[in-house]
Amino acid sequence: MEDLFAGIFEQMFTYLLLLPVGFGYLWLRYRNKLRVKETLAKEYENSYANAGSVVLLYSTLLFFRYKNGAARPLGLRHHQKPVLPREATLRR
Repeated sequence: MEDLFAGIFEQMFTYLLLLPVGFGYLWLRYRNKLRVKETLAKEYENSYANAGSVVLLYSTLLFFRYKNGAARPLGLRHHQKPVLPREATLRR
């Protein structure tokens, strides 16, 4: 009985969340039927649900990375200081 509910929940999750997210992502990014079709076949095994799961995974990882302060602006590491332009250093 648990397997039945797990299967039903998995299918609902796939069709109600992952599929629309993958579809929207690919169409907003490429906006061309041929490019969407090629990308879907090449990178996501012809599955909008696979594209949606990748988008949600990366979005979740980015959210937690920024939330925890791991990301630094402008690609700076925590021990680096921003480099000022030469004109700004000469005016001192």
